[in-house]
Parts: sequence; structure tokens; C-alpha cells
Amino acid sequence: MKKTWLLALLMLAVLADLGLTYVQHTHLPLDGDLAAIVVPRADYAPVLHDPFGWTVLTTGGWYSAPNRFFSHITLREYCLRVPLLLQAFTTPIASVYVALALLSVGVQALLLYVLGWYATGTRRLSNWRLWLAMALMAPFFQTTGYNGQMSVVDNSFTYTFFYALPLLALLVLLWPLYRAASQQQPLRVGGPQLVAMLLLVVVLAFSGPIIAGVVLVLLLGVGLHAARQRWPLPATRWLANLPGRAGLGLAGRALFVLALHRAAQYRKPDGYAAPRAALPAGAPRYLG
Repeated sequence: MKKTWLLALLMLAVLADLGLTYVQHTHLPLDGDLAAIVVPRADYAPVLHDPFGWTVLTTGGWYSAPNRFFSHITLREYCLRVPLLLQAFTTPIASVYVALALLSVGVQALLLYVLGWYATGTRRLSNWRLWLAMALMAPFFQTTGYNGQMSVVDNSFTYTFFYALPLLALLVLLWPLYRAASQQQPLRVGGPQLVAMLLLVVVLAFSGPIIAGVVLVLLLGVGLHAARQRWPLPATRWLANLPGRAGLGLAGRALFVLALHRAAQYRKPDGYAAPRAALPAGAPRYLG
């Protein structure tokens, strides 16, 4: 009986948070890239007809977003079809905001579910531990307030298709590898699952710029962890215990880390725009 009540309370907390997130997303403005991709703009149109960039490889031509076909086509098809379906219940203008808000909240809910799946090892929605993990992670999905500091689903609807959605697919792809590593067992996947994983690899490779960087950082971390497990270095352990040797408690260690972080940011230049002298005449001030 206690677990039943606990499950109900956790479900209520997570669903209430998702409901509030939906309301917040319906009041967000549409970003400027949305129309350029959906219409599409002249420099974005070629990627829809040449998904894998063969024109660039064979003729030396160029066009925008050659490695982002699946993000472009998903965003375009969603925005062309879903608002039309919602117009049976709402006005044409409101249908666009509702459709994009539903997409953002749906991606957030799936990310919570998959991350909870990773944390607990269970996919059963009747398991209270899964909902507890989701409830603990929900505050990190900031729509307003601290969105600029720790957002998982961006306030720009376009970026949801280019960042959050591919990351969700990457987590699904890596689950068999994570399960095998955490259980210290050989990787076992069936034929259909292997084919699906290979197809998903292709989709992720042409879904934007973030996946390659995430995979490289992830592989670097896995490699360093494996090297440390195989060849433990006394110097590494000594450096790791240096704050403790200096007599710093938990609060002192936290201040030490924050001081290093602040020192690293002290000379960091603001923004990403190039100096004016480096920009050709008539160039846009923002280079995305």
C-alpha cells in the first residue's frame, strides 16, 4: 500500500512538472530559423534533395547544413503536418505554438524516461524507482529561470530537433553497450536489433553537429577510465587526494573547485562573434 501511494505521488509530481513545462513552452516566441528551414530558404533547400552530400563530394559544390538532413526533414515534416491536424481544435496561429510545445514536452518526457531507465535499469512504468529517478532529474530541465545555465531542452524550438532529439536517439543507441558494460558481460544483440542500431548510426551521423562531439568526449572518458583501471598510477591517486591532504573538508573542496572554475573564466571573451576586422563587408553579424 505504501509503495502504491509513493508511486502515485511520484507520478503526479512528474506529470505536474511536464504540464507546467507545456504551458511555459506555449508562451515562448518562435525562433528565426524555423521559417527558413520549413519553407525552406534557398540555401537550405539542396540538403532536402541530397541527404548525404554527394554533390559536395562529386562536383565540389557547397550548400548549407550538408550533415543535418534528418534534423531538417523531421522539423519540416512535423511543422507542415501536425499544426494542420491541431487546427481542428484551435486557431491556425495557436496550432503552431501548441504543436511545438507538445514536441518539446514530449522530448523532455522521453529524455526523463530514458535517463531514469539508465539510472534504475528498469523500463516498467509501474516501478516506483523509475518515477523517483525521473522526479529527481526533472528540476534540471529548466524552461524559464535557469534555462541559460542548465537547460536540457532548449527554448528555441528549432534546436530541439537539432540537439535534444538526436541526444535522445543516441541514448537509445548506447543502451545495449551500457548494459553490457555495467553488467560486465559480452555485448549480445539480435540480428534485427543490430540492423536497427546501424540504421540509427546513419541517422545520427546526419542529424547535426552535436553527436560527433558528444561521442568523442564520451569515448575519451571511457578510454581514460579503462586506462586508469588497468594501469593505476600512484601519482594520480596522490593528486586526487591533494585537497584532503591539505586539510580541506567538503566545503573547502567545493570552494577550491569553484575558484579554479572562476579563474578559468576570468579571461574568457564574451560571445562568439568574430572581430569586426575579420568580417568581410556586408557579412551578417552572427555566423551560425
